[in-house]
Order: sequence, then structure tokens, then C-alpha cells
Amino acid sequence: GYDVTVFEKEEEAGGSLRYLTPAFRLDREVLDEQIRVLEAAGVEFRFRMELGSDISLESLKKEGYESIFLAMGAGEADPVEGTMSVRDYLRSAPGVRAHEGGSVLVAGSDLDAVDAARTAVRSGAGQVTLLLSGKRPARINMADQIGLALEEGVQLIENGLFLQATEGGARILLSGLETDFPCDQIILSADKALKIDLPQDLEFAQGKIRIDRKTGAASLPGVFAGGDASGSRDMISSIASAKTAAAAIDRELRGEHATVPEISQVKTVDRELVLSRHGYIKKAGQTLKLTREQAADRIEHFGLTTRTMTEEEAVQEASRCLNCGCGEGCQICKTICSVFAPYISAPDILTIDREECVACGMCALRCPIHNIDMISLGTTI
Repeated sequence: GYDVTVFEKEEEAGGSLRYLTPAFRLDREVLDEQIRVLEAAGVEFRFRMELGSDISLESLKKEGYESIFLAMGAGEADPVEGTMSVRDYLRSAPGVRAHEGGSVLVAGSDLDAVDAARTAVRSGAGQVTLLLSGKRPARINMADQIGLALEEGVQLIENGLFLQATEGGARILLSGLETDFPCDQIILSADKALKIDLPQDLEFAQGKIRIDRKTGAASLPGVFAGGDASGSRDMISSIASAKTAAAAIDRELRGEHATVPEISQVKTVDRELVLSRHGYIKKAGQTLKLTREQAADRIEHFGLTTRTMTEEEAVQEASRCLNCGCGEGCQICKTICSVFAPYISAPDILTIDREECVACGMCALRCPIHNIDMISLGTTI
């Protein structure tokens, strides 16, 4: 029942889904339809309105906005001489065969880097190499996209690090040794930080807006944040953070406490049922398989390469458990872990990455079947 206004920096709504996600992964008509639904519900969009230059938190409050949700994205990376930022590349490249056989090196650790590599193949590059850094748990979350990139001819170098551009290509670090890598163009996905003139009272952590993860509330009264601006790692968690903030804003405007009540009881499910839903206990007709074009065909265009589901198929697919890896399906350990240390390492096996884990013990306390134990290693942390 609230009046909602979206102040959009760009000429069209959609953010990174429109301007950074390649069309071969997201049909723009699907995005446009969702925006039309919002407009029909009464949401007002104001375009070419950038926070920090056209509007400010102070001006919005003077206009009468009682709650403000900041979702301006991850910000920009510092320019690196001799390279093109992955975001500039993805914005400029769609639908254009621009490389004419040259060699391209894409360096990074996120899905933007994988998208850029797959886009470069479609843009006519003769050779595309993806220099992938980052830890294994993070890469698991985009393993399917990496697999598609390999099918399409992208060469993969794992656990490497871009150092600098050189006259004939790039200097990279592999296995502790500096190596010269010849290429015609370097596309770099580097760490990004918000570079907007925001109030000094707004707290930041590692270039992101510091928020209460239970509510999305920032350090200023009436200000909330979510998505890349507050450190979300992917689109799904960005959407989840927005829903969390929306619920907290509603409670706050109604005069209630913004914090979501703690879950007192967690319902567990039958182990065999969970595994059968995910396809590990085979039952005919359970797993929906969508046909995909062969790699040689899909690199010839920028459109979708997999047919979309019918409504009936979407309902069927949504009914399957995504498997937390321990056989219970609740995923509480992944939800409450602030560093996302738990990850699915194999069917029915959930592993906790020791390098990421800070030994807070929250996952062990909240596991409904006590499947996680804290063991003293005799080391003070």
C-alpha cells in the first residue's frame, strides 16, 4: 500500500540484469515483462537520476520519502592501464562481432569474467583465455557457466593472477612465478567500490555499505541497502536482501521493530525424500532437462541457447529440493554463515572450507540434526 519511486541512473530500468547480463543468459523480454508488472502495480520510475549528483539522501528526505533503499550496484573498479573493465566491455559488446580474430585475455574471479569470456567468443575473437582467480567454493557456484564457456572454446587458466599489462600482452602470476602472456586485449574484472558522495555518517566496510543482515538497515535512520552495494555475491542473494529490507521497512513504517523474529523451530524433512527430489535416488520423469544448442551453433549468435520452461515445467522444477549436501535440505548453515564457508562438494556431502571459516560456531548451534561439530584444535584464534 505504499507509494514507491525508483530513481534509476540509466535510461531504462533493470540495472545489471539489463546492462551486464548477456542476452544469451537472460531474455530481455522477460525482464521487460517484470518491469511492466511493477509499473502496473503503481511503481514510478524516474530515469537519469544518479545518487550523489542528481539526488542525495538529504534531498530525498526533504521530498518526504520516509524510507530509502540503496541498490546502486557494486560501484566501479579503479582503471588499470592497458585494460578494459569487464563492466565497460559487457555494456558495449552485446550483439557486436568486434574482435575480428584477435586474442583476448579475461582476468577475474566472478561471473562477470565468465560472461565476458563467452561474449568475446561470440564477438569473433580467435582465442579467448579466462584467467580465473579466487577460491574453490566461490567457483563452485558458477561451475555450470564455466563448463559452458569451455564447451564454446574458452581456454581456462585456474588459480592465476593478473599483474599488469605489457607491450605484447599481460604479465600474470602462476604457481608463484611471473609469466608473460601474449594477447591483443585484456578485459579485467577487478574489485569494485562505491564512489558516490554519501553522508559521512553512513558506515562502510571494504567499500560496501555496512548493514544489519537481518533487516538490511544501514547506519542512518530510515536508510536501508542491499544487493552489490552491501556485498551480495550474486543476483539471487541480491533479490533476497531486497525482500528482507522491504519486510523490515514495512514493519518500521508500521511502528514495529524492524528485526525479523528468530526462528524457534526448524522442521526437518525425510532424507530419502530430499535426495530423490534432487535426482540422487532415481525416479523416472523427475528431473527436467531442457534442450540446449550445441556449442558450435550457440557461439554464432547472442540469443538464448536453452528453451524456456512452460509454466507447468517451472512448477515441477521448483518443487525439487536443491540439496544442501547433508540430506536434510534446510540450508540453515549456508544461510547464517556470514562468510559462506559451507559449500556442496559432492552429492550428499556438505564441506566447510577451513580457510573461509572463522570458527564462530553458529552453524553447529543451529543445525537441526546436529550434523556439525566444533572440535578444538588446540589453537587460539
